[in-house]
Amino acid sequence: MIRVTLADGTAELIEREIEPRRPGETLYDFMLRSAHETTLEARALRALLDAHVASLRAERASVVRRRRAMLVGQSLIAGMVASVLIRPDTIGDACIIAMPVAVLTTGASLVLSFFMPVLDQGFIRMARRWRR
Repeated sequence: MIRVTLADGTAELIEREIEPRRPGETLYDFMLRSAHETTLEARALRALLDAHVASLRAERASVVRRRRAMLVGQSLIAGMVASVLIRPDTIGDACIIAMPVAVLTTGASLVLSFFMPVLDQGFIRMARRWRR
């Protein structure tokens, strides 16, 4: 029996029915056929495991991309709101400081949105180096 743990945490037992020896089949041929069938089943389980791991990696990468996109979007919205709320005719000298901050926030969010894949790869490399 082979025990397989599924994505939801449950486990299943896969029971392999061994086909009996065929008439006229030698013991050696039976053992070869049985080993070949077992190898095929192991390969199928390995392929299933690889597909499951790839699915989990894609899901994790999607979550990371979504979170970063939300961060960039929030900073862009903050810059836009700040630039709309800060008007030179109502605030006066405070606009000299606040307006460049709003423009820099908007610009930084746009730069982050363009260079996010490069930054992702850089963060991954740094994390790998720190783990060593």
